[in-house]
Amino acid sequence: KDPALQPEQLLKAQSERAQTYLAMTRADVDNAAIVPLADPDMPTVVVGSNGDADVALGTSDVPYRLLRSWESPGFQDVYLVETATGKRTRIVEKHRGSASLSPGAKYVWWWDGDRKAWFAHHVAGGKRTHLTELVPHPVHNELHDLPTPPTPYGTAGWLEADKALLVYDRFDIWAVDPESALPPTCVTDGVGRGKGLRFRVNRLDFEKDTIGPDDSLLLSFLVDATKAQGFARDKVRGTNPPEILIQGDESFGPVRKAELAD
Repeated sequence: KDPALQPEQLLKAQSERAQTYLAMTRADVDNAAIVPLADPDMPTVVVGSNGDADVALGTSDVPYRLLRSWESPGFQDVYLVETATGKRTRIVEKHRGSASLSPGAKYVWWWDGDRKAWFAHHVAGGKRTHLTELVPHPVHNELHDLPTPPTPYGTAGWLEADKALLVYDRFDIWAVDPESALPPTCVTDGVGRGKGLRFRVNRLDFEKDTIGPDDSLLLSFLVDATKAQGFARDKVRGTNPPEILIQGDESFGPVRKAELAD
Protein backbone atom coordinates (compact mmCIF):
# COMPACT_ATOMS: atom_id res chain seq x y z
CA LYS A 1 0.00 0.00 0.00
CA ASP A 2 3.00 2.31 -0.19
CA PRO A 3 2.48 5.14 -2.68
CA ALA A 4 5.83 4.30 -4.31
CA LEU A 5 7.36 0.87 -4.89
CA GLN A 6 10.30 -0.08 -2.66
CA PRO A 7 12.95 0.21 -5.43
CA GLU A 8 11.64 3.69 -6.29
CA GLN A 9 11.81 4.70 -2.62
CA LEU A 10 15.44 3.62 -2.44
CA LEU A 11 16.29 5.42 -5.66
CA LYS A 12 14.73 8.69 -4.46
CA ALA A 13 15.77 8.47 -0.81
CA GLN A 14 18.60 10.98 -1.05
CA SER A 15 16.62 13.54 -3.06
CA GLU A 16 13.72 13.20 -0.60
CA ARG A 17 16.06 13.96 2.30
CA ALA A 18 17.36 17.04 0.47
CA GLN A 19 13.90 18.25 -0.62
CA THR A 20 13.33 22.00 -0.32
CA TYR A 21 10.06 23.95 -0.46
CA LEU A 22 9.37 27.34 -1.98
CA ALA A 23 8.64 30.23 0.41
CA MET A 24 8.10 33.97 0.14
CA THR A 25 10.08 36.44 2.24
CA ARG A 26 9.09 39.97 3.15
CA ALA A 27 11.88 42.44 3.78
CA ASP A 28 9.62 44.93 5.55
CA VAL A 29 11.36 45.57 8.89
CA ASP A 30 8.09 45.95 10.79
CA ASN A 31 6.49 42.89 9.20
CA ALA A 32 9.45 40.63 8.50
CA ALA A 33 8.10 37.17 7.73
CA ILE A 34 8.71 34.00 5.82
CA VAL A 35 5.53 32.67 4.23
CA PRO A 36 5.71 29.00 3.22
CA LEU A 37 4.09 28.40 -0.16
CA ALA A 38 4.91 24.70 -0.64
CA ASP A 39 5.16 21.84 1.82
CA PRO A 40 5.18 18.00 1.78
CA ASP A 41 1.44 17.93 1.03
CA MET A 42 1.83 20.31 -1.93
CA PRO A 43 5.45 20.13 -3.04
CA THR A 44 5.24 22.01 -6.35
CA VAL A 45 4.49 25.75 -6.50
CA VAL A 46 5.24 28.15 -9.37
CA VAL A 47 4.77 31.91 -8.92
CA GLY A 48 3.08 33.56 -11.88
CA SER A 49 4.53 36.20 -14.22
CA ASN A 50 8.05 34.78 -13.86
CA GLY A 51 7.96 35.30 -10.11
CA ASP A 52 6.36 38.76 -10.06
CA ALA A 53 2.68 37.87 -9.60
CA ASP A 54 0.61 38.00 -6.42
CA VAL A 55 -0.56 34.44 -7.06
CA ALA A 56 1.13 31.12 -7.61
CA LEU A 57 0.02 27.78 -8.99
CA GLY A 58 0.37 24.81 -6.70
CA THR A 59 -0.01 21.16 -7.67
CA SER A 60 -0.07 18.01 -5.58
CA ASP A 61 -0.16 14.39 -6.64
CA VAL A 62 0.32 13.23 -3.04
CA PRO A 63 -3.23 11.84 -2.54
CA TYR A 64 -3.04 9.87 -5.80
CA ARG A 65 0.47 8.44 -5.90
CA LEU A 66 -0.68 4.90 -5.29
CA LEU A 67 -2.93 5.13 -8.35
CA ARG A 68 0.12 5.60 -10.59
CA SER A 69 0.61 1.84 -10.48
CA TRP A 70 -2.39 1.38 -12.77
CA GLU A 71 -3.50 4.85 -13.92
CA SER A 72 -1.65 6.76 -16.65
CA PRO A 73 -1.23 9.66 -16.77
CA GLY A 74 -1.52 10.26 -13.03
CA PHE A 75 -3.80 12.63 -11.12
CA GLN A 76 -3.16 15.81 -9.17
CA ASP A 77 -5.02 18.58 -7.40
CA VAL A 78 -4.49 22.16 -8.62
CA TYR A 79 -4.43 25.12 -6.23
CA LEU A 80 -4.22 28.89 -6.40
CA VAL A 81 -1.83 30.19 -3.75
CA GLU A 82 -1.70 33.78 -2.47
CA THR A 83 1.97 34.67 -2.21
CA ALA A 84 1.40 37.23 0.56
CA THR A 85 -0.35 34.85 2.94
CA GLY A 86 0.20 31.34 1.60
CA LYS A 87 -3.57 30.79 1.49
CA ARG A 88 -4.54 27.96 -0.87
CA THR A 89 -7.71 27.49 -2.86
CA ARG A 90 -8.22 24.22 -4.70
CA ILE A 91 -9.65 24.92 -8.14
CA VAL A 92 -9.35 21.51 -9.81
CA GLU A 93 -9.60 18.17 -8.00
CA LYS A 94 -8.14 14.87 -9.21
CA HIS A 95 -7.03 16.39 -12.50
CA ARG A 96 -5.36 14.11 -15.01
CA GLY A 97 -2.48 16.07 -16.56
CA SER A 98 -0.92 19.46 -15.95
CA ALA A 99 -2.15 23.03 -15.51
CA SER A 100 -0.47 26.41 -16.02
CA LEU A 101 -0.87 30.10 -15.26
CA SER A 102 -1.27 32.41 -18.23
CA PRO A 103 1.69 34.81 -18.77
CA GLY A 104 -0.11 37.67 -17.02
CA ALA A 105 -1.32 35.34 -14.23
CA LYS A 106 -4.97 36.23 -14.96
CA TYR A 107 -6.01 32.65 -15.70
CA VAL A 108 -5.21 29.07 -14.86
CA TRP A 109 -5.63 26.89 -17.94
CA TRP A 110 -5.53 23.16 -18.56
CA TRP A 111 -6.46 20.32 -20.88
CA ASP A 112 -9.27 17.95 -19.85
CA GLY A 113 -8.75 14.69 -21.73
CA ASP A 114 -12.00 13.16 -20.49
CA ARG A 115 -14.02 16.07 -21.88
CA LYS A 116 -11.64 16.60 -24.83
CA ALA A 117 -11.50 20.35 -24.22
CA TRP A 118 -9.40 23.27 -22.97
CA PHE A 119 -10.56 25.10 -19.84
CA ALA A 120 -9.59 28.28 -17.98
CA HIS A 121 -10.22 29.55 -14.46
CA HIS A 122 -10.38 33.31 -13.89
CA VAL A 123 -8.02 34.06 -10.97
CA ALA A 124 -9.81 37.23 -9.86
CA GLY A 125 -13.42 36.21 -10.31
CA GLY A 126 -13.31 32.46 -9.99
CA LYS A 127 -15.26 31.94 -13.23
CA ARG A 128 -14.53 28.74 -15.15
CA THR A 129 -14.64 28.87 -18.95
CA HIS A 130 -14.92 26.07 -21.51
CA LEU A 131 -12.47 27.63 -23.95
CA THR A 132 -13.10 25.43 -26.98
CA GLU A 133 -16.82 24.75 -26.63
CA LEU A 134 -17.62 26.82 -29.75
CA VAL A 135 -14.65 25.69 -31.88
CA PRO A 136 -16.46 23.77 -34.64
CA HIS A 137 -13.82 21.04 -35.02
CA PRO A 138 -12.17 18.60 -32.59
CA VAL A 139 -9.18 19.97 -30.72
CA HIS A 140 -8.12 16.50 -29.54
CA ASN A 141 -6.05 13.99 -31.50
CA GLU A 142 -8.69 12.19 -33.54
CA LEU A 143 -6.26 9.34 -34.31
CA HIS A 144 -5.46 8.64 -30.64
CA ASP A 145 -5.66 4.86 -30.18
CA LEU A 146 -4.24 4.23 -26.71
CA PRO A 147 -6.22 3.18 -23.61
CA THR A 148 -5.85 6.70 -22.16
CA PRO A 149 -7.75 9.98 -22.65
CA PRO A 150 -6.83 11.61 -25.97
CA THR A 151 -4.11 14.22 -26.12
CA PRO A 152 -4.74 17.71 -27.56
CA TYR A 153 -3.37 19.02 -30.83
CA GLY A 154 -1.77 21.67 -28.64
CA THR A 155 -1.52 25.42 -28.27
CA ALA A 156 0.62 28.18 -29.80
CA GLY A 157 0.62 30.51 -26.77
CA TRP A 158 -1.22 33.51 -25.35
CA LEU A 159 -1.77 36.95 -26.86
CA GLU A 160 -0.52 40.02 -25.03
CA ALA A 161 -2.35 40.89 -21.79
CA ASP A 162 -3.87 37.38 -21.74
CA LYS A 163 -6.44 38.50 -24.32
CA ALA A 164 -6.74 35.11 -26.04
CA LEU A 165 -5.20 31.66 -26.24
CA LEU A 166 -4.19 30.20 -29.61
CA VAL A 167 -5.20 26.54 -29.89
CA TYR A 168 -4.86 24.02 -32.71
CA ASP A 169 -7.35 21.72 -34.32
CA ARG A 170 -6.00 19.15 -36.75
CA PHE A 171 -5.39 21.75 -39.47
CA ASP A 172 -6.03 25.32 -38.32
CA ILE A 173 -5.25 27.75 -35.52
CA TRP A 174 -8.01 29.31 -33.39
CA ALA A 175 -7.96 32.32 -31.04
CA VAL A 176 -10.27 31.63 -28.08
CA ASP A 177 -11.40 34.25 -25.56
CA PRO A 178 -10.78 33.19 -21.93
CA GLU A 179 -13.87 35.17 -20.88
CA SER A 180 -16.06 33.57 -23.60
CA ALA A 181 -17.30 37.08 -24.43
CA LEU A 182 -16.22 36.71 -28.07
CA PRO A 183 -16.64 33.69 -30.36
CA PRO A 184 -13.52 31.80 -31.47
CA THR A 185 -11.83 33.17 -34.58
CA CYS A 186 -9.88 31.07 -37.06
CA VAL A 187 -6.49 32.73 -37.40
CA THR A 188 -5.71 30.74 -40.54
CA ASP A 189 -9.14 31.48 -42.06
CA GLY A 190 -9.99 27.81 -42.61
CA VAL A 191 -7.28 27.46 -45.25
CA GLY A 192 -5.71 24.54 -43.40
CA ARG A 193 -8.82 22.38 -43.43
CA GLY A 194 -9.82 23.56 -46.88
CA LYS A 195 -6.49 22.63 -48.46
CA GLY A 196 -5.46 19.81 -46.14
CA LEU A 197 -2.56 21.76 -44.56
CA ARG A 198 -1.65 21.28 -40.91
CA PHE A 199 -0.56 24.76 -39.76
CA ARG A 200 1.57 25.24 -36.65
CA VAL A 201 3.25 28.38 -35.23
CA ASN A 202 7.04 28.58 -35.19
CA ARG A 203 8.33 30.67 -32.28
CA LEU A 204 11.15 32.95 -33.37
CA ASP A 205 11.64 35.20 -30.31
CA PHE A 206 12.13 33.12 -27.19
CA GLU A 207 12.49 36.20 -25.00
CA LYS A 208 8.79 37.00 -25.48
CA ASP A 209 6.22 34.90 -23.67
CA THR A 210 3.22 36.37 -25.52
CA ILE A 211 2.16 37.06 -29.11
CA GLY A 212 1.13 40.51 -30.35
CA PRO A 213 -2.10 40.67 -32.40
CA ASP A 214 -0.19 42.41 -35.21
CA ASP A 215 2.95 40.25 -34.98
CA SER A 216 3.93 38.42 -38.13
CA LEU A 217 3.61 34.69 -37.47
CA LEU A 218 5.83 32.18 -39.25
CA LEU A 219 3.78 29.03 -39.75
CA SER A 220 5.12 25.64 -40.69
CA PHE A 221 2.71 23.31 -42.46
CA LEU A 222 2.42 19.69 -43.50
CA VAL A 223 0.40 18.66 -46.55
CA ASP A 224 -1.80 15.95 -45.10
CA ALA A 225 -2.14 13.92 -48.30
CA THR A 226 1.45 13.92 -49.56
CA LYS A 227 3.48 14.84 -46.44
CA ALA A 228 5.12 17.72 -48.32
CA GLN A 229 6.16 20.54 -46.02
CA GLY A 230 6.56 24.28 -46.14
CA PHE A 231 6.27 27.65 -44.44
CA ALA A 232 3.69 30.42 -44.54
CA ARG A 233 3.19 33.86 -43.00
CA ASP A 234 0.09 35.16 -41.26
CA LYS A 235 -1.17 37.48 -38.51
CA VAL A 236 -3.59 36.91 -35.66
CA ARG A 237 -5.55 40.02 -36.58
CA GLY A 238 -6.62 40.50 -40.18
CA THR A 239 -8.65 38.86 -42.92
CA ASN A 240 -5.90 37.89 -45.35
CA PRO A 241 -5.30 34.14 -45.66
CA PRO A 242 -1.87 32.68 -44.85
CA GLU A 243 0.77 33.59 -47.42
CA ILE A 244 2.66 30.49 -48.63
CA LEU A 245 6.41 31.26 -48.64
CA ILE A 246 7.88 27.90 -49.63
CA GLN A 247 6.65 24.35 -50.18
CA GLY A 248 8.41 21.22 -51.31
CA ASP A 249 8.65 17.45 -51.09
CA GLU A 250 11.27 17.77 -48.40
CA SER A 251 11.58 17.75 -44.63
CA PHE A 252 12.38 21.24 -43.33
CA GLY A 253 14.29 21.55 -40.08
CA PRO A 254 13.99 24.11 -37.25
CA VAL A 255 13.92 27.79 -38.19
CA ARG A 256 15.79 30.67 -36.56
CA LYS A 257 15.41 34.37 -37.25
CA ALA A 258 18.09 37.02 -37.64
CA GLU A 259 17.91 39.32 -34.64
CA LEU A 260 17.97 42.63 -36.55
CA ALA A 261 16.42 41.72 -39.89
CA ASP A 262 13.36 39.99 -41.31
